[in-house]
Amino acid sequence: MTTLYRARVVRSDDEGVFVEVPDLGEGNEFGPLELPDRMPLALGDSVLVGSINDIQDDLAAVAKLVTTAYVEPTPDPPYSPPANASFVLYYENAAARNAAITSPTSGVTTWLDDEQRLETYTDESPAGWTQMYAWKSGVLLAPTGGKIGVGVSVPTATLESAVATVTDPFLEASQTGDTQPRLRIGHGGLFEWGPGGVTAPDVTAQRNATVAGLQFSPRISVGANPSTNAAAKFSSASTNIAGLILENTASGTHAWPHIFVSEAGSAANNILWADMPGDANPRVTMRVNGRIDWGNGTAAQDVNLYRQTVDELKTDDTFNAVQDVQVNGDSLPRGLLVIGERTSTQSGITTTQTATITLASATYKANRAYRLCMNVGVQGSTTNMHADFRVFKTTTGTTFTELYREPIITASFFYAANGSKVFKVGGSDVTAVLGLMVASSTGTVNIFGSASAPGQFWVEDIGPASKAAGTGLTLT
Repeated sequence: MTTLYRARVVRSDDEGVFVEVPDLGEGNEFGPLELPDRMPLALGDSVLVGSINDIQDDLAAVAKLVTTAYVEPTPDPPYSPPANASFVLYYENAAARNAAITSPTSGVTTWLDDEQRLETYTDESPAGWTQMYAWKSGVLLAPTGGKIGVGVSVPTATLESAVATVTDPFLEASQTGDTQPRLRIGHGGLFEWGPGGVTAPDVTAQRNATVAGLQFSPRISVGANPSTNAAAKFSSASTNIAGLILENTASGTHAWPHIFVSEAGSAANNILWADMPGDANPRVTMRVNGRIDWGNGTAAQDVNLYRQTVDELKTDDTFNAVQDVQVNGDSLPRGLLVIGERTSTQSGITTTQTATITLASATYKANRAYRLCMNVGVQGSTTNMHADFRVFKTTTGTTFTELYREPIITASFFYAANGSKVFKVGGSDVTAVLGLMVASSTGTVNIFGSASAPGQFWVEDIGPASKAAGTGLTLT
């Protein structure tokens, strides 16, 4: 059985506090004791302490007993504790307690000095010592599985609070000297943040009561400081992390798009703006009405594309299609590719083929159709002769195709020779130099040309090769 001792202050002076334990016999005075400020014991005050250890001549044991006991001014012995009085028994550790109290009864409370906590024994299932909350190194420690309830009889969460008004704060945090909290959490789920000091919280996050969702005010930012010009800002400083990803994993047709913009102002207002650091102007913008404008970021935007009227798309600038432009699936001709001219007279051409106009080198695109065209003035030396015009490919030095034969009925009469022919290109681009050659059937011919009336030879793109499927003339 645990022995209870009473320590009574018999002397308190500059040396310290001295107590005696009458139950140990006469002359059992201990001191001076180093007592904390929270125990202002005065002469005649008594402390009821308990220990199974023999504390005789053990100043340290008495000091610990006194400083951990319930302090109450009491009269001198004899002392009769009130009915149902309970005492906190001091032990160095759980092993010492368990060795001393082999058959504890429900309600016995002990203090374990090594853990700095109280433990109470219960005989309810599961029976044993139950850890109570402890204050250790400035930290409030709860036992494993313990719960704290405020306004609830049986908390189900580790920390649970119930109040009548959901706007009442559940938690507030501030810094010394603040008159306003830096963090406040309301019972209704409202989170508030502020700078502290005398400024009230100015940022909130809460559940929207109308539509289930989380609502932030006044703005939110991810990855960088918020922008004063945006309600939400998403920023990434990594080449492997996107600034924003929008994903909908539901299958089927979606009633709503990934991005929905509703503009209450003008249809000319921008809904998209993209630039780079240091730009004076945007590089691309998109308006509510669908118009897109582009620029280089330095000067004002100079290229656009927009809806002009019903079924009509327009640009105020130049549109350059590298591959193809189609109308109802048909590719549009690309027009003139290359042209050559003769601006002087070429005389005395015999039956030997002679180059008269040579084109610059050009790339003839794969799977495209082209038209060869010529318009030159020709004159023959005899009647009933003709001038033969052929196209040659200088990369091989051979004739590519017969182009046109101009009949000359009357000698020395001027004839305008106009001819054309279609060819196509196969599956690969061909870069070549094409030229116009002429030869007489008999006698000689002259080819005329001047700066004001030049002879011309040109090639023009007329569309996809499929439109020239009927010709077998292919440039390779």
